Amino acid sequence: MEVYDKDFLNCYQQFAYERGVFSRPFLNYMYAIVPYIIAENE
Repeated sequence: MEVYDKDFLNCYQQFAYERGVFSRPFLNYMYAIVPYIIAENE
């Protein structure tokens, strides 16, 4: 995901983390990091 305002990335990263999504901001981009090991029902 690309954004124009870098401050949005910090807010989004915290929002996503609280919901179990790990993300990594880099410059104006946000990368979502999917888990390598998940249960079948997930």
